[in-house]
Amino acid sequence: MKAAVLSAIGAPISIQEVATPNQPGPDEVIVKLQAAALNHRDIWIQKGQYAKIQLPITLGSDGSGVVTKVGANVSQDWIGKEVVINPNVNWGDNEKVQSKEYCILGMPHPGTFAEYIQIPAHRLALKPQHLNFVESAAFPLAGLTAYRAMIKKGAPQQGDSVLVTGIGGGVALFAMQFAIAV
Repeated sequence: MKAAVLSAIGAPISIQEVATPNQPGPDEVIVKLQAAALNHRDIWIQKGQYAKIQLPITLGSDGSGVVTKVGANVSQDWIGKEVVINPNVNWGDNEKVQSKEYCILGMPHPGTFAEYIQIPAHRLALKPQHLNFVESAAFPLAGLTAYRAMIKKGAPQQGDSVLVTGIGGGVALFAMQFAIAV
């Protein structure tokens, strides 16, 4: 399959042929990606400004697509479903802090800038019917980051004043929308 791969720090991302995942693990699925979104995180990785970079790597955290295969412990009902991928893996049991095993798709595990991705089934959500693939691929990482910061950590109440810095970025725009909704 084709994938957008970073082979060296500072190098351009190139389209390469990589192995197509074809056999999901017992609790995994394979998703044929229809759309993926570029995050500033991908640029930081390309520039070498990210921890524990492992190359070569297929970048991309956010994506949406259609489930094509499921592992032995995953319901066959997922096959053919349009899904959005939650790129956060192994948060852990403590809601307040991530575990040592926590990671985000696209580093160190292959990401969504590919034709297919193999991921744990519990990282899927059904794609909202009112969003197309491009729209649904654009919100997971930034939206979840903003939600966690604004709603879980900041916990604003109606009538509070909220300062959101960096308002041009994706996370900040989501944070602003969440603050307005509160």
